[in-house]
Amino acid sequence: MKKIINLSILFVFSGFSLSMAQAPEYGQAIYYADYFHGKRTASGETYDKYGLTCAHKVHPFGTQLKVTRMDNFKSVIVRVNDRGPYNPGCVVDVSWAAADQIGLLLDGKVEVKVEVAGYSGRVIPQSYSAPNTVASASTPSSASAKGFSLPLPPQPVTFNNAFPETTTYQAAKTPVTSSVPQAYNQSNVPTSYNSFSAPVNPAAPSNSAGVASMPAGQQGYSIQVGSYTFLPNAERQAKMIADKGVQQVYIKESRKPDGTMLYKILVRVFGDRTEASNYVPQLKSKYELAGYVVNLANM
Repeated sequence: MKKIINLSILFVFSGFSLSMAQAPEYGQAIYYADYFHGKRTASGETYDKYGLTCAHKVHPFGTQLKVTRMDNFKSVIVRVNDRGPYNPGCVVDVSWAAADQIGLLLDGKVEVKVEVAGYSGRVIPQSYSAPNTVASASTPSSASAKGFSLPLPPQPVTFNNAFPETTTYQAAKTPVTSSVPQAYNQSNVPTSYNSFSAPVNPAAPSNSAGVASMPAGQQGYSIQVGSYTFLPNAERQAKMIADKGVQQVYIKESRKPDGTMLYKILVRVFGDRTEASNYVPQLKSKYELAGYVVNLANM
């Protein structure tokens, strides 16, 4: 009789745990920075930005999760192959490809619902094709990528924002009666930017990293290629973009209605939306960068 009671209790608790695992989870979603591409995840797999994968704190590796935005109900199914995120309020960290499918690249962080959609012991077929070759001085070699190993669970990483000097890129166009934007301070988070009686097409960044802050009050249109909640991630990604040869790379602070600070990566400034839209395919074909046209007056 005692054995029967113990088995009954075990069955009840097992069923309770299973129902908890199947219950929807609500919180915020973020996405991997590009410099994790090619590095090993907690499951032992190599992170591929073009795959539909994610990090979750508790779901077993191989679990398929449906991630749905709460504001526009765009969704994507991803496969758990890493642990995290460990940021307060965040419940899932999705790959670059998954973020692109639900528009997370533009917003940086959004409220989502996470549901178990199934299980797969293999990687979900990729929706993107990785570029054959992309010249980048800061891209790690395959040998160094294979040597990288994250602990389980991973511990917070401290990034060094002091980037090595690289070639300074020249402005594509001569600025119209304006001072050159100040070099972006990579060691301190700025509280504000200097006011700027901005013309369209400000001068290209003049600092060694090829990255500058977008002047406050800048008018015109730009192409947003990333949005991060942590300044070191934005700085590192912006530098990688500049190292590929992209000119006029800027970081702009933006605050969401809920108070969340975002650091947006922008490329160039254009006089009208059509001109900016025509440059988006060039970024994609030449530099493998997905971007969106944004109105600087609304930022």
